[in-house]
Amino acid sequence: MSYQFDDAGSFESKDDAIKWARRNGYRDFDFRTRDTSRGVNLELRRDAKDDGKRDDYLDGRRTGFF
Repeated sequence: MSYQFDDAGSFESKDDAIKWARRNGYRDFDFRTRDTSRGVNLELRRDAKDDGKRDDYLDGRRTGFF
């Protein structure tokens, strides 16, 4: 079974992205990171997202959804 992932924002480092995802209740298999020329993009598994507010910009988060 393949999963669909949605963009959750960009971060300065992979560690920052992982910290943000874990702090917001996502398990390791609910997210993935992708290196870019300007840092790291965090992607969340679509069916793992809830309707909660995810607007904190701690841990270097630059952009995001919602």
